[in-house]
Amino acid sequence: MARVKKNIITEGLAGNLYKQIVFRQRGGKTFASTYPDMPEQKSKAQQQQISKFREAALFAKKAIQDPEQKAYYTALAKAGQSAYNAAVSDYLHQIKIKQQAENQPA
Repeated sequence: MARVKKNIITEGLAGNLYKQIVFRQRGGKTFASTYPDMPEQKSKAQQQQISKFREAALFAKKAIQDPEQKAYYTALAKAGQSAYNAAVSDYLHQIKIKQQAENQPA
């Protein structure tokens, strides 16, 4: 992914250009990358991952609406990361820890 510097034409762009180039905004900076190649049919593993991420996104949206939880996730966030990102990460790591515990012999 290329970072665009001091270019008045691309500054602030977001979205794709003819499914060739994708422009993104991160931390007030513009990034350009190639358009992702995504298959129309998703595997079962991909569908499960999408479902987990959707649950994490819902969890994070709800968490940042609560001032106490938002403050917690803001403090937990790493440099350049939002409270929302920290909440998504926290949710996904909790699932991973739970799965590991379930797979341990008793």
